[in-house]
Amino acid sequence: MNNLISDSVNRIKKIKAWFASPLWWILKYQNDFSNILNIDFFSNNEWTEISEDMILELSNKINSKINDLKSLMKEVKDSWESDTEKDFVIKIIKQLILKFSIFKYSIYLEAEKSGYPLSEEDRKKYLRRVNILQSSVYWPEISSSLDETNEILSHLSNLLKNNSDNISEQEKNIFETFLDRFDWNNETIDGIDWQENTDWNNSNLEENNLWNIYLNDDKVIEIFNIVLKDIYKMEWWKIITEDVWNFSIKWEKKVMILPKWKVEKTSVKRILELIDHEIWVHAVRWFNTTNTINTTWEWYLETEEWFALLSELLFKEKIENIQLEPSIHHITTFIAENCDFLETRELLKIYYKLIWKSEIDSEKESYDRALRVKRFVSFKDKWANRKDVTYYRWVKTLIKYILKLDETQRVEFLRDFYFSKLSLEDVAMVKWLRESLNVNEKDLKNPLWIWKILFKKLIWEKIFLDWLKEDDFRFSNIEKLESDIKRRIIDILKIIKVHWEDKNTLNIEANK
Repeated sequence: MNNLISDSVNRIKKIKAWFASPLWWILKYQNDFSNILNIDFFSNNEWTEISEDMILELSNKINSKINDLKSLMKEVKDSWESDTEKDFVIKIIKQLILKFSIFKYSIYLEAEKSGYPLSEEDRKKYLRRVNILQSSVYWPEISSSLDETNEILSHLSNLLKNNSDNISEQEKNIFETFLDRFDWNNETIDGIDWQENTDWNNSNLEENNLWNIYLNDDKVIEIFNIVLKDIYKMEWWKIITEDVWNFSIKWEKKVMILPKWKVEKTSVKRILELIDHEIWVHAVRWFNTTNTINTTWEWYLETEEWFALLSELLFKEKIENIQLEPSIHHITTFIAENCDFLETRELLKIYYKLIWKSEIDSEKESYDRALRVKRFVSFKDKWANRKDVTYYRWVKTLIKYILKLDETQRVEFLRDFYFSKLSLEDVAMVKWLRESLNVNEKDLKNPLWIWKILFKKLIWEKIFLDWLKEDDFRFSNIEKLESDIKRRIIDILKIIKVHWEDKNTLNIEANK
């Protein structure tokens, strides 16, 4: 083991700017972590009996990974000379150790979900350890913050008030009983009136029509192909549909994956958001990373998700005017913190009916989400897995950070952010990397924020890039749009417009 680590360290040391491409050993363990994250600990098959040996075997595997990472960290501390480079890699290793430790202490809680008998004493012990570690990685529980609790309860109260017709009287009583458990302020928080309906989607009839357009799956795939292959010139990429839950990018396979069951249920508004969420953040940053620091950098990076979520908020508002509301992730995690599994699922089903008006969707989503937010947590207890909580909190942090920058600094931040798949705090190293690696900026791709252009063209007749630069600071990074890109944007507009006109024609005919 030590020889492997030493060889890896020595080999990496010979590479210019080696510290920016963490050891293959770190990448290996990050991939191991991702694999564990995406599979069940144990089968939920009722005929499978979970034994102590099975639990110990899995625990020993995770312990082995933690010990290897600790050895690697010691080797880096002893062998590497530059403090900056050393700190960069050690920080990554420590994060991996923390995340693997969460899994280590959650094994018995996961086993209990598949029928393993866990004593009350052991359950509380493991819950406490998991919770402490989650606080280190993902911040404390929402319930420990009075402001966040008030925000969520005010939001839920307003949702119930405006959408109570979507649920039965019994469901309304269940939801109200949950809200009444808490002593909270139902007036204003941070100057925001949460009683006011802030759903801007309903503020303009023409915009609202756009949100309610749904395309056939072949048209959705055609739009994504135009963006990836013709606009971003990533001709080798493929768009595929699979039986998955979410839209995603898989760099190693060079594919964008669309969930089969969701494609025709995804509105044009959401498609426009996904263009930039999945492509200009994930795909573009991955592409640039392989051309700068020479690694695909496969692991999940919260910074990207924060910025992708911020882009959806910038759909309508300037960054200076954004007023954050609790996300679905934040709301469902808060419910799980305060309820056991069965009550969490029951409340989530009501919550989804309030926002979706669909019995079928709420039934499936409430179960899937309850499993997600109760990951690492016994079904018999409260608490929740808090990874999703970082979305809302870090978007706030990112907005505050960007607002402190002047126009020149914002442009520079965007250029640095898209230079490679680095975390937010590591963006400061990009200047050094550019000089050290002698990067040709022409080899990198710049995001074009296509969906904002499409949105404006669909709502208004004329659009000017200078006006967009004033409206959205991200456009300051775009010098011009090439003529072929403009033509492809028009092609997408035609697909949506034709479908829109066909739908309106059918509605007129149906009303005659």
